[in-house]
Amino acid sequence: MRFPKCLIVSSALVLGALAQSRTNPFVGRWDFNIATPSGTRASWLGISEKEGNLEVWFQPTGGNVYRVKDAKLNGSHLTLT
Repeated sequence: MRFPKCLIVSSALVLGALAQSRTNPFVGRWDFNIATPSGTRASWLGISEKEGNLEVWFQPTGGNVYRVKDAKLNGSHLTLT
């Protein structure tokens, strides 16, 4: 009786992991902190891929969300201007 339950749970975990795999490792939400003389400030980047192009959104601490229009992917390097 335990074996079928373990098989079902294992299958669900593996299928969930496979469903989340991406071809581009940069795609996702990236939260990070920026150290300043007055303290640490939190920001984030949201990166998605649409029709083969990257769409990048940036939110600085306490500010509006901005679209990063100049994002270039070169191998394992992502350059944002």
